[in-house]
Amino acid sequence: MENTMYAAYGSNINIDQMLFRCPSAQIKGVGYAENAELAFSKVADLKYKKGSKTPVVLWQISKEDEKKLDHYEGYPYKYTKTTVFASVGKQRYPAMAYVRTGTPELEPPTDEYYNRIEAGYTYFNLDTAYLEGA
Repeated sequence: MENTMYAAYGSNINIDQMLFRCPSAQIKGVGYAENAELAFSKVADLKYKKGSKTPVVLWQISKEDEKKLDHYEGYPYKYTKTTVFASVGKQRYPAMAYVRTGTPELEPPTDEYYNRIEAGYTYFNLDTAYLEGA
């Protein structure tokens, strides 16, 4: 079975949500997506920004998990897939990430959605300044 490295930066950074969606997913590390900035257009998005970084949780997912995530993320209409490079310690990994299609307007998320992401940041001991700045 072929697996994919997936970089979660939004609500799938929340371990409870991710394991509900993809029970067989395995955490491979916590790090930063390179040249990426977290933004919100009601939902989380990654924007290319040279020199920036965004916290991510790297998950190893199966093709079946990826199909489930495609459904939850509204792929290919709401989100598309891209490859990001994520640094975990001194290691650097290519990973799939979902990014918003088009150029949606920046808009704050709902409290519930934000809190779900914040819980993931807390669980993985990530710097919430990235989240608060978005």
